[in-house]
Amino acid sequence: MSFFKQKILWLGLIGIALIAIIFTFAFLGSTVNPAPKDLPVALVVKDEGVTLPTKEKLNIGEELKKQLTENKDLPFKWTILDSKDKAVKGMDDRNYYAALVIPSDFSAKSSSLMSPKPVQAEAQLILNQGKNQNAVNAIGQIFPKIFEAINGKVQQQMLMPFEKMQKPLSVQQAKIAGHPIALKTDTIHQTGDNSGGGNAPTTLTQIIWITTLISSAIIFTAVRKAHSNTIKPIGFLYQLLAGAVFTAVNALIVLYLAAGVLDLHVPDYWAVYGFMLFASFMFFLMQGALLNWLGFGGMPILVLLFFFSNPVLALAPEMLPDVTKTWLYSWTPFRFSVEGLRSIFFYDGRGLGDNQYVLGIVGLVCFAVMALALVKPLLQRGSRKEASVERN
Repeated sequence: MSFFKQKILWLGLIGIALIAIIFTFAFLGSTVNPAPKDLPVALVVKDEGVTLPTKEKLNIGEELKKQLTENKDLPFKWTILDSKDKAVKGMDDRNYYAALVIPSDFSAKSSSLMSPKPVQAEAQLILNQGKNQNAVNAIGQIFPKIFEAINGKVQQQMLMPFEKMQKPLSVQQAKIAGHPIALKTDTIHQTGDNSGGGNAPTTLTQIIWITTLISSAIIFTAVRKAHSNTIKPIGFLYQLLAGAVFTAVNALIVLYLAAGVLDLHVPDYWAVYGFMLFASFMFFLMQGALLNWLGFGGMPILVLLFFFSNPVLALAPEMLPDVTKTWLYSWTPFRFSVEGLRSIFFYDGRGLGDNQYVLGIVGLVCFAVMALALVKPLLQRGSRKEASVERN
């Protein structure tokens, strides 16, 4: 037979082309150009304003608030709050990636350039690093540029009286005039060192899904072999027990290697292990539901779910295309595992219960689907009997 006439050659080419298309969209479709949009940021303006020697009222904080909130080019969704404490509480609850705080003496210090002892005004930017380091890094790069432009406007405004009076600046005034407003940046819920750049929750989730998927396939095969290629009630029980053992061992090995050998910073070892075990077993139930009904025909679905979800997990949802955010990120089970681990790693467990609840509900539904697969042989036998009667 001619080399080029072999079906396997052309079928293989078609198969490789399909795989190339699928994996290109899986890895690059949602992440090739991640752009922040509508990032939730809190804004606290406490500026009391000041009356200038010219009797003119000045409130730079309110002017800044108007400029920021009306600027549609900024990738922020502003929430106006009346206190710094509320902003910090919102960041503790992971409602905001950052908060900008304008103090009560902002205008007074800005206008002090005209006094013999000028003082530099200072705004505070608080970054919520644990929420998503990629998004927070983007915010940290945008705000200095914003304040560079603001400094130019304030500088021009404050120097006008000197120009009119043709009065020279003192050394101290000249120093402050060059940079009348400072932006102080503080970071809370820091990801710290040895956390994979803040991506430890994502990486651990990916590892436990893969190890659990391999475990699910092994256990499914063993149960079917033990019961003549079917799953009986006792086999289903063995499947669950083996799944619990496999996931417990997998989670322990992964965490031990990550923390003990690779020096990953784990703030609460047993809390992390407990959640990894819980998430792994929920993953096992999800995988088992498909395998028990579809057999190994369900494996491509589980593999594609992983490859399509994997690239988006490290990005903030506000950096994803709307299609990806709605049709993938909003429901993928990996998201709840990542956020649960993020709660333990960076937020002292705040919000952990919500993610456990969602994973638990999904796990219960999948457990029911796995159990219903026990009637599959009965349905198949009924179908065969009906076919036999029709033939006769």
